[in-house]
Amino acid sequence: MAKKNVGLKAPKKSLKERQQEKKLKKQEEKVKKRKGRI
Repeated sequence: MAKKNVGLKAPKKSLKERQQEKKLKKQEEKVKKRKGRI
């Protein structure tokens, strides 16, 4: 349900935009993990 609510609140995005956001989030998580290790 939460996902649907967020989708309604946010402006409609294309599948490509969603995929790009997922990739960016994964990259950010990797960077955070690297910084955490150091």
